Amino acid sequence: MLIPMTVPVSIPVLSLEDRQQAFVTILPLLETKARFAFRDLASRHDREDAVAEVVALAWEHFRYSRPLPASLFIKQIPLLIATVRQQLNNRPV
Repeated sequence: MLIPMTVPVSIPVLSLEDRQQAFVTILPLLETKARFAFRDLASRHDREDAVAEVVALAWEHFRYSRPLPASLFIKQIPLLIATVRQQLNNRPV
Protein backbone atom coordinates (compact mmCIF):
# COMPACT_ATOMS: atom_id res chain seq x y z
CA MET A 1 0.00 0.00 0.00
CA LEU A 2 1.41 3.36 -1.02
CA ILE A 3 0.82 6.44 1.04
CA PRO A 4 1.37 9.76 -0.69
CA MET A 5 3.94 12.00 0.96
CA THR A 6 1.94 15.15 0.40
CA VAL A 7 -1.23 14.57 2.31
CA PRO A 8 -3.09 17.78 3.05
CA VAL A 9 -3.29 18.39 6.76
CA SER A 10 -6.01 20.55 8.15
CA ILE A 11 -4.69 22.83 10.87
CA PRO A 12 -7.44 24.05 13.15
CA VAL A 13 -7.82 27.80 13.30
CA LEU A 14 -7.84 28.89 16.92
CA SER A 15 -9.52 32.02 18.13
CA LEU A 16 -7.50 34.58 20.04
CA GLU A 17 -9.16 33.49 23.29
CA ASP A 18 -8.19 29.86 22.64
CA ARG A 19 -4.60 30.88 21.94
CA GLN A 20 -4.51 32.97 25.12
CA GLN A 21 -5.80 30.05 27.16
CA ALA A 22 -3.22 27.71 25.63
CA PHE A 23 -0.46 30.24 26.36
CA VAL A 24 -1.58 30.68 29.96
CA THR A 25 -1.19 26.94 30.51
CA ILE A 26 2.50 27.03 29.58
CA LEU A 27 3.24 30.41 31.20
CA PRO A 28 4.42 29.05 34.60
CA LEU A 29 6.93 26.72 32.93
CA LEU A 30 8.10 29.51 30.64
CA GLU A 31 8.67 31.89 33.56
CA THR A 32 10.46 29.21 35.60
CA LYS A 33 12.87 28.38 32.77
CA ALA A 34 13.51 32.07 32.09
CA ARG A 35 14.19 32.80 35.78
CA PHE A 36 16.65 29.92 35.89
CA ALA A 37 18.36 31.06 32.70
CA PHE A 38 18.84 34.62 33.95
CA ARG A 39 19.74 33.82 37.56
CA ASP A 40 23.27 35.10 36.89
CA LEU A 41 22.16 38.70 36.32
CA ALA A 42 23.27 40.84 39.24
CA SER A 43 20.29 43.14 39.55
CA ARG A 44 16.85 41.86 40.51
CA HIS A 45 15.37 44.45 38.16
CA ASP A 46 17.48 43.15 35.26
CA ARG A 47 16.38 39.56 35.99
CA GLU A 48 12.70 40.53 36.08
CA ASP A 49 13.13 42.58 32.90
CA ALA A 50 14.76 39.64 31.11
CA VAL A 51 11.97 37.27 32.19
CA ALA A 52 9.36 39.77 30.99
CA GLU A 53 11.17 40.05 27.65
CA VAL A 54 11.10 36.26 27.24
CA VAL A 55 7.38 36.13 28.06
CA ALA A 56 6.61 38.95 25.61
CA LEU A 57 8.67 37.35 22.85
CA ALA A 58 7.06 33.97 23.52
CA TRP A 59 3.57 35.46 23.36
CA GLU A 60 4.34 37.24 20.11
CA HIS A 61 5.74 34.05 18.62
CA PHE A 62 2.90 31.92 19.99
CA ARG A 63 0.22 34.31 18.79
CA TYR A 64 1.41 34.75 15.22
CA SER A 65 2.88 31.34 14.44
CA ARG A 66 0.92 28.41 13.17
CA PRO A 67 -0.91 26.56 15.92
CA LEU A 68 1.47 24.27 17.78
CA PRO A 69 0.72 21.93 20.61
CA ALA A 70 2.11 23.23 23.89
CA SER A 71 4.53 20.29 24.06
CA LEU A 72 6.17 21.42 20.82
CA PHE A 73 6.18 25.10 21.74
CA ILE A 74 7.95 24.33 25.02
CA LYS A 75 10.88 22.99 23.02
CA GLN A 76 11.36 26.48 21.55
CA ILE A 77 11.86 28.13 24.96
CA PRO A 78 15.70 27.83 24.86
CA LEU A 79 15.73 29.68 21.54
CA LEU A 80 13.61 32.48 23.00
CA ILE A 81 15.91 32.72 26.02
CA ALA A 82 18.98 32.82 23.78
CA THR A 83 17.40 35.60 21.73
CA VAL A 84 16.77 37.73 24.82
CA ARG A 85 20.27 37.02 26.18
CA GLN A 86 21.73 38.18 22.86
CA GLN A 87 19.67 41.36 23.06
CA LEU A 88 20.91 41.97 26.60
CA ASN A 89 24.53 41.50 25.55
CA ASN A 90 24.17 44.07 22.77
CA ARG A 91 22.18 46.60 24.79
CA PRO A 92 24.06 49.86 25.34
CA VAL A 93 24.47 50.94 28.95
